[in-house]
Amino acid sequence: METQVRVDEKLAAGPTASRLAARNARRAKARREKRKLERSAQPTTAQDNTSICRPTTVASAGSQRRLSMTPVARLQPTPPSSTQSTPKCVNAEYDTESVTGQGTESTARDLDMTEPLEVDHEASPSVNAAHVIEPVKIEDEPHPPALARSITLHSCTLDTYESKSVANTYTLGTRPESPEFGYLKLLMAGLQEVSAQMKSMNERVARIEETTERTDRRVRALDDKVHDVKEDVRHIHKVSDGVLGHVNEVREKMGSVEEHVEAAQETLNVKLGDMDERIRKVHLSLEDKMGVVGDKLSVVGDQVQGMQEAAEAQMGVLDKRVETMHES
Repeated sequence: METQVRVDEKLAAGPTASRLAARNARRAKARREKRKLERSAQPTTAQDNTSICRPTTVASAGSQRRLSMTPVARLQPTPPSSTQSTPKCVNAEYDTESVTGQGTESTARDLDMTEPLEVDHEASPSVNAAHVIEPVKIEDEPHPPALARSITLHSCTLDTYESKSVANTYTLGTRPESPEFGYLKLLMAGLQEVSAQMKSMNERVARIEETTERTDRRVRALDDKVHDVKEDVRHIHKVSDGVLGHVNEVREKMGSVEEHVEAAQETLNVKLGDMDERIRKVHLSLEDKMGVVGDKLSVVGDQVQGMQEAAEAQMGVLDKRVETMHES
């Protein structure tokens, strides 16, 4: 159930959980390097071999950190001459460094299982006591899945031999594995597999989110282009409406001009008809007047001819008188 909860939380965390997991992995690596340097500088003297668990680290992130219920086993050393084949107790500690349970952090915690525990002897007892977690005992269960439900807090009975210096040099690899440790290894292997799967799922989710973001950007760009095209179409409609309005105005003006031209043509036709009538009348009147003048001229000609004949007669008479006067 805890693993499913962590899976759901990691799915909800997304890329932010991946970044936090990478940061926590880097911090865990730095702490391991620091502990290795401190171990190489410490003298190999007898130390107090009490059941000390690694202090939990509570970061300043506050609400972003939660208790990761991933037990890390610490087996108590026993003297080499002892015939005991099973450990007296197994110490399990809970790592609070993990936020999302990524695969890198699970691997870091698994690497910490092979490192000896250490405590700052120069610090005050109250500080050391504040970071000491009470050891827990893993009861024997026939099936490994029941291991996580069987962890109960209690105090282990320490052997007097464990306070000797040989406990500092005794390693976990020289002891035979107990069933509890096998169950714990199976549990840790399952957690590692789940963490690896969650890491791959987070990577897939990150890739999907990146693809979604790219798709969103493309969709937004297409929306912007569509908006620009719509604006251009609106502008074209406005311009076309204006042009159509001007065309209608020109048509109206042309219609009015045509009406004026038709009216002017009608008036011209009327006026031309009147002029034709007047010209015909004037021509007739001129013909009449010319006939009258011709008649008058013929009359005058006749009168002139009669006057000329009368004058010739008078001239003959006068010539006779002159001749008679000369003769006399």
